[in-house]
Amino acid sequence: MSPIKSALLKSYALLISPVLARMTRRQPLLFCGEGSTNQLCDYIAGVDNKNILLVTDQILIDLDLVAPISSRLQELGITTTTYGEVDPDPTFDHVRAGVEIARENNCDSVLAIGGGSSMDCAKGIAACMTNHKDIGELVGLNKCKNWPAPLFVIPTTAGTGSEVSPGAVLTDPVKQHKGGLGGSRHMPLAAALDPTFMTTMPPAVTAASGMDALTHAIEAYISRRATQESDRYALLAIKLIFDYLPRAYQNGQDLNARMNMAIASTYAGLACFTPLVGYVHAIAHRLGENYHVPHGLANAVVLPHVLEASSGAAEHRLAEIARSLNLGNSDLGKSTDSDTALSRAFIDAVRTLSKQLEIPEQLDVIKSEDIPSLAKSALKECHINYAPPKYFNKKTCEQLIKRIQM
Repeated sequence: MSPIKSALLKSYALLISPVLARMTRRQPLLFCGEGSTNQLCDYIAGVDNKNILLVTDQILIDLDLVAPISSRLQELGITTTTYGEVDPDPTFDHVRAGVEIARENNCDSVLAIGGGSSMDCAKGIAACMTNHKDIGELVGLNKCKNWPAPLFVIPTTAGTGSEVSPGAVLTDPVKQHKGGLGGSRHMPLAAALDPTFMTTMPPAVTAASGMDALTHAIEAYISRRATQESDRYALLAIKLIFDYLPRAYQNGQDLNARMNMAIASTYAGLACFTPLVGYVHAIAHRLGENYHVPHGLANAVVLPHVLEASSGAAEHRLAEIARSLNLGNSDLGKSTDSDTALSRAFIDAVRTLSKQLEIPEQLDVIKSEDIPSLAKSALKECHINYAPPKYFNKKTCEQLIKRIQM
């Protein structure tokens, strides 16, 4: 990258930070703990919703997680219609199908039950229901003229933070490109963080979704758009994840671990509001688009490689994370290690955590002939949208992707 272009990008990052920080952020009402799903249902009934679309996937329907929620809402006088065809990495077509069902059944609100895919799809459906436009016309920042239909969410994974995110990621099935639906109007009205709905997560999903949350928090913390508020959320999330993700992975029925991971995911989502993310996400999005690698897994595999490549520019910030985790040597409670040593210790801790969770170090789906285009697209996403500690050139990004190729 030329020095002039690099300087322009850095200037843009500094200029856009105060704009993002001042954006209106309507926080959702959060119900937390065992039984919070019933509290959310009671709340939905109390805010004049009469006919709600449940957006979920077939796996959760088969696990009998959706039927009790539907029954509870019906007992409260709310008609329910279920759209259960959401797949991982939802596309515009998933949104279109959900909108058609919502209109056929005169739905006035939306409840997402599931992981990030269901929540992102639900955001797209809610936007289309009131704006009377195709989802392709609404992708972008603040494209909704009208407020979306009331949206409520029940996360069944702890990773995406979509319950407190004002955006969604959806794939254009024609262009095979991920697009963002963004703006404060897409924030859910309320959410239930209920650990009992997370106990059915398989260990592999627990691991990948937890590493997704960790990636959000780390990329927010090392971003040049980080704020004092985002730093607080990020460090809290990172600490909780290191403490509780291994426990949730080893014992899915550990409700305390599940609850703390749900909170960590929410904190990590809040941390991203102003800083956004960085190269890990930019590369992971390409792996999802081209090879359908689940987003959490892609983030988990890419994360340590990006941290290594960024370690020089991000050294002090990575060292601060290490100190918050009490890594390295200390004297009277104060670290005696250098930033370089602590930065290294934190990257090693991320790799150790990945090994504990049996996250692969490489992926066997990446084709050598695709690497130049993957790098080009990742660079474009990151340079336009994010403010990482340093910008990579095409050669650096290609070498990084080669390192995760099996």
